[in-house]
Amino acid sequence: MPESKYSIGGIKNGISILFFCNKGGVNVQNTELPIDLENQVQQMKRYVNFRQRKRMREFLEYAGYFRASRYGKFLLTQVNKFGTKANIKMFFALYDFDMKLRQLLFKYCKKAEIHIKSAIANAVSLKTGDAGFYLDKQYYTASKSEKDKKTRRRNIIFFNMKFLPGIIETTEIYFQMIQICFLVYMH
Repeated sequence: MPESKYSIGGIKNGISILFFCNKGGVNVQNTELPIDLENQVQQMKRYVNFRQRKRMREFLEYAGYFRASRYGKFLLTQVNKFGTKANIKMFFALYDFDMKLRQLLFKYCKKAEIHIKSAIANAVSLKTGDAGFYLDKQYYTASKSEKDKKTRRRNIIFFNMKFLPGIIETTEIYFQMIQICFLVYMH
């Protein structure tokens, strides 16, 4: 697979793999030509001062040019604060900071998600008087309130054939696992 400045080995690092973009309602072909890894390293020199091409090459193989260039372009906008282009040490410090910030935000987003789901589950189970309300068909809208007749029918079939049976099966498996763990713990 050809390498481009947006990918390493075809892995797009979260960027659309489409070669067309939509500008003003008209599809326009991407005019940027793909570049190989060595040219990606050379392009990074526009944004960051570095001597160790090997280190930048390894980073580009890991993260991809698109992601790396965004950090480089940001640092380039800060030249007036630094007095010169940022060096590779600053580049990796920014990347590490961003990774740690992303991990921290993700950690607290997960906690918020658990809290919100728990609050909803508790409120609904108290309102319905049933801790297993999520297993009862009456609490779902199988059609997803779809107006289109074909889509509505497809939604109902999916709900009845996959969604609800999947929830019930998963719940049964969890209960069986809990029982096994309890038995193992008791012996």
